[in-house]
Amino acid sequence: MRLARASLARASRHFYKVLMLPPGGDRAAAAAALVEGWAAFGAAMDPLLGGGGGGGGGDGSSGGSGYFLAAAPADGGGGGGGGGGSGDVAGGDLGFFSMADLAALPWLLRTVLVLGAHRGISLPGFAGAEGADVAAAAAAAAAAAAGGETTPVPGTGAGIDGGGIVVFGGGGGPEGDAVPPAFARLRAWYDDVLRRPSVRATLADSARLLASYAGYANGTATSDAAKRFVMAPTPEKAEAK
Repeated sequence: MRLARASLARASRHFYKVLMLPPGGDRAAAAAALVEGWAAFGAAMDPLLGGGGGGGGGDGSSGGSGYFLAAAPADGGGGGGGGGGSGDVAGGDLGFFSMADLAALPWLLRTVLVLGAHRGISLPGFAGAEGADVAAAAAAAAAAAAGGETTPVPGTGAGIDGGGIVVFGGGGGPEGDAVPPAFARLRAWYDDVLRRPSVRATLADSARLLASYAGYANGTATSDAAKRFVMAPTPEKAEAK
């Protein structure tokens, strides 16, 4: 669980940096660190259970299933959502639903949806994942409005947007490369946690979630989190002065 906390902290720490830093090298470096943080979180999970859940196939998911922990920790800590089983989830036993699952899911959902829409981030193996299609459509609409599209750079996991800015895409290699095991595990976990009824009941509407982060993306947010980052002037800010 300590490794889970450390890797999750690494991923979440860079979320606002990717969203708020001006285009350029610092944003790209933060995006790379964010993706590496999610890889570390996936690698820290217990092995998959069985072969039922997780949605195997060409989308890059592994075909197995499971929460972060395969069983309750020996000290009895880390639980969340009640009990060690997953009786409210179809597809058999997914392991022990713990605080690791509760803490990580909102951040990964925001990585897929919010950073996918506003910054073109796409994690390896997450094509077709919940939120990914909405993000891709929003990103394409924004690129079209700006007069260009993000053009992938094969083999680099990056692309060039309409303004000539490098955008980290998380591809990890040329088309056809196998999805790294850590991301296959992360995708299976993401799908399984999102299937849990107690989780689904708390999910925010995708459109409202995207709208709530728009100010961070365009540099107009004034929250404490926003004040931690130096943003380049935007037309909205300049007009307000």
